[in-house]
Amino acid sequence: MEKIDIQNKFFVCYAKSDEKLANSVVNEISKYLEVSYSLWSYAGVTDVEAYFENTIEPIIDNADFVLLILSDSVEQDEMVMKVYRYCNNLNKSIVPVKVDPMKLKFRDLAFRSRVFDYDEKDDKEDLLEQMHSWLGLTKVYEWSPLKFCSNCGNKIRSNASFCMWCGKQFLASAEKFCPKCGNHLKPSAAFCSRCGTPNT
Repeated sequence: MEKIDIQNKFFVCYAKSDEKLANSVVNEISKYLEVSYSLWSYAGVTDVEAYFENTIEPIIDNADFVLLILSDSVEQDEMVMKVYRYCNNLNKSIVPVKVDPMKLKFRDLAFRSRVFDYDEKDDKEDLLEQMHSWLGLTKVYEWSPLKFCSNCGNKIRSNASFCMWCGKQFLASAEKFCPKCGNHLKPSAAFCSRCGTPNT
């Protein structure tokens, strides 16, 4: 199955000294969500102002949200602070993801949304499910008590008898979803029509 390219859906911001760590997080997210995303690198950038204005600003303008990798060095990083201020001026959503095992305290950074602790299993799973929703993907994860409505695509409880978003009613024995990609399956189908997984 070909991975979905989500390169322009969000931007990952990180301190220059954390590029290896940020790349590791992005690779793990890409693997779990079965998507394609490459980290924007600015390791060799000498003119931060020009790079930000010519490269990063247009990316952020077109992105749905910014994933901000938090470590103890973010407030000292010129690019991170530029991205943070720019997002606040645009009212662009920032999703803070803590990757440092130490307790972090920030003087200049404040977030309107929850800070996800990537080292905590529940937080990591919540982040993946949130990103799944924000990116409009249809995969169902093995840890999730949720499924997706075959009519409107919104998240619903796996034991729901109807969709709270569109009202579609479900027959418990008739509704089946592919365990790999979340595609709606006909009860008589031997395989998923989207990814080919056997209907068990």
